[in-house]
Amino acid sequence: RATFPDGWALVRASNTGPNLTVRFESKSQEGLDAIEAEIKAVLGKHVETW
Repeated sequence: RATFPDGWALVRASNTGPNLTVRFESKSQEGLDAIEAEIKAVLGKHVETW
């Protein structure tokens, strides 16, 4: 779990397959978009498909 000033993001590995579950929450749509972009920038370096 990563905490941001306007919300949070959670990345969880699957126990049954090669999958990640990503969840986001924010107080505003702009905050949600910023959190999603930040997580995608980090994970995009390590996953084949988004």
